[in-house]
Amino acid sequence: MSAYAAKIRAVRVMTVTETELADVCIDVAKGLVGSGAEIYRVREHIRKILAAYSYPNAQVVLNPVECTVTLRDRGGRPVTVTGELHPGTDLDKLGKYIDAAKFIADKHPGYDVCMRRLSSVGVRRRYPKRVMFVSSFIVAACGVLILGGTFPEAVFAGLLSLIVQLLRMKLEGSEASFFLMSFCCSAAVSAAAVIVSAIGFVEHYDLLIVGGCMSVVPVIPFVDMMRELVTGDTRSAALKLAHLIFSLCGIFLGAGIAVAVSIKL
Repeated sequence: MSAYAAKIRAVRVMTVTETELADVCIDVAKGLVGSGAEIYRVREHIRKILAAYSYPNAQVVLNPVECTVTLRDRGGRPVTVTGELHPGTDLDKLGKYIDAAKFIADKHPGYDVCMRRLSSVGVRRRYPKRVMFVSSFIVAACGVLILGGTFPEAVFAGLLSLIVQLLRMKLEGSEASFFLMSFCCSAAVSAAAVIVSAIGFVEHYDLLIVGGCMSVVPVIPFVDMMRELVTGDTRSAALKLAHLIFSLCGIFLGAGIAVAVSIKL
């Protein structure tokens, strides 16, 4: 690196304080974890950003629910910033957050530029509701057909999956837990499936339950857990396993209670 380039880089680094840099790292972690990135990948991006701003020895403690970044200022005093993380899944935003993290590490801009770049990803619109409804309907209907169901059963399973999408949108807005979301969606679909079967529209309500609940089955958390195990991050894998277990328990309990109550009524 030439002396001029080193001087320019030093000026850029001086424009970001330790607290601001830690805030940027926390926001990067929130965006990546909230979009479904693996913990080891998030840690790599944060360390690259810290190294780009001449803090290669900063301490980063990261797990699926919390991120802590500790740096030392020019006087040797530690500066620690902690942020709470909320795991989620949004593959569209995931790619944008990765691009933003790479931009910050490569260009090491000022604090305001970093936050604007991250905020522009956070406010991106998700997939249109009609796309989510149509995809959920197709997945549920095809699942029932694959399991040997009839065409009417596939259609009703697709319609019940729309109930799941509506409930998920409502519950996500209230920041409900994974267990509560799985329980409510499974219970609503199961009760509706028993009622539809009792009226006589379909014969097997169990296929309707399976098809309607397909969109709440935690497939991506399972894949993430296996990736964490392969990379050796057992702590993150254990936390994601707990998420997986609670989500499945919510589905089973919701379906079981709803079916038992509906049949008795």
